[in-house]
Amino acid sequence: MTDLIGTIKDDDDVMVDTDNSDVEEEVTLVNAKQRERKKMESKGFNASFSFTEEGVSELQWSLDFALESIIKKKKVHSTLTKKIEEVRRKRLSQSKVVLQYSSSVRDNKTSEMCLLDETSDSEDEISNIGNVKADKFKPLKKKTKKEENSQNSNLDDNAFPLPLAEVKDSVYGEKSHSWDPTLGFQQMNLSRPLLKSISKINYTTPTPIQQAAIPIGLLGRDICACAATGTGKTAAFMLPVLERLLYRPSATPVSRVLCLVPTRELAVQVYSVTQQLAQHSSIRICLAAGGLDIKSQEAALRQSPDIIIATPGRLIDHLHNTPSFDLRLIEILILDEADRMLDEFFEDQMNEIIKLCSHQHQTLLFSATMTEQVQELVTVSLKDPVKIFVNSNTDVAPYLRQEFIRIRENREADREAVVAALCSRSFVSNVLVFTQTKKQAHRMHIVFGLLGIKAGELHGNLSQGQRLESLKQFKTGEIDVLVCTDLAARGLDIENVKTVCIKRLSVNSIQDE
Repeated sequence: MTDLIGTIKDDDDVMVDTDNSDVEEEVTLVNAKQRERKKMESKGFNASFSFTEEGVSELQWSLDFALESIIKKKKVHSTLTKKIEEVRRKRLSQSKVVLQYSSSVRDNKTSEMCLLDETSDSEDEISNIGNVKADKFKPLKKKTKKEENSQNSNLDDNAFPLPLAEVKDSVYGEKSHSWDPTLGFQQMNLSRPLLKSISKINYTTPTPIQQAAIPIGLLGRDICACAATGTGKTAAFMLPVLERLLYRPSATPVSRVLCLVPTRELAVQVYSVTQQLAQHSSIRICLAAGGLDIKSQEAALRQSPDIIIATPGRLIDHLHNTPSFDLRLIEILILDEADRMLDEFFEDQMNEIIKLCSHQHQTLLFSATMTEQVQELVTVSLKDPVKIFVNSNTDVAPYLRQEFIRIRENREADREAVVAALCSRSFVSNVLVFTQTKKQAHRMHIVFGLLGIKAGELHGNLSQGQRLESLKQFKTGEIDVLVCTDLAARGLDIENVKTVCIKRLSVNSIQDE
């Protein structure tokens, strides 16, 4: 019986646990939860996060904020400008020392000659030696705004009439299409929000390309337009697009418009103009260009903005790497500066993007020149287009005077000196200098800086913040000369440009163009 386990009898006293044991267990459980929560918070999990019925808040895309963040991270041309200033200070200090030494030597010589020769004629000759003035060239002074306005007012507008648009409809066998050259924005049947935006940005009368393209774009027809840079092409294709988007169904957000441009700077410009035109509407616009924050672009594209303004390379990147983003519902495709995109070897990317768009979409193609490649693209991607020609391939902009400076054989090394002399003597402000390579642009920037000319550079080797900052400094007048490659040769709207200097290697390259 000793091996058996005893049981509790009715008369035995039993030790009952108090509630303290349960409290201790609960405390240990709470401490474990707290430790687990701390671990999750250290990994980036927010314990206070909760879903709301309103859904995900819309990301406010702000280009100015993106540009400011880029400029804050990387200061533009800080090291190069500092180096140029240090070299100029050293040269100035050395020149001051040499001038002081030469003046002291000259004074000693004149005193010795005065002692040797006491005649009046010799004294006059010696005194004239110190009074000889150096032959210095005085550069041209900058004109004030009043002088420029008075000079511009004296120009006769009738001497340089703007060319009228020639409209041809392929449906009627390439016959000229009638249009009203006196058409104004009020007669184009635009909505009140757009007319309010047009008046706010001081658009008074439409240009010929706008008068011809906007009514046809409102009809939903494909357009192939050829017009020079600076004729208002952005408003010509954006106003009919915005008018159609004002009547879009707002139940589900869908990306309906895609605008392709060749360069980042032009994408920023088209984005800013579109924002100004759509400021009194609820149309959402997204910019997808290289050099800007890619994460914010991905977040904006996931929310299906109404208009996407993009460069071909960055758009292909988003199509391959951004989930839930495609171009199947694109209704309007805009190809701005199509000839430049083909020249920049974007033909394969453009063909891929066109195939990914909806089969029944409207295409608006705008170009400054009509090359064979552009005509092939028109035949492939446009359906019964209306062709609008404001200028031919050889026409130049009005109020433009062209001059050629020939550099003779075996003197090609003097080309940079000739350009520097022109920019320091004859053309001192609002000058664009185009070079063939990025290395030449950087070298000319250094040369201008050493000569004391306020200059900047714009080419592909710079970051996006540096490129935008150089363009901004030239527009605001902080720098007088902007040295750039073909990156800035098309589409950019820069006011008050007085001189454009094109640095070419040979006359044949000029004749080819």
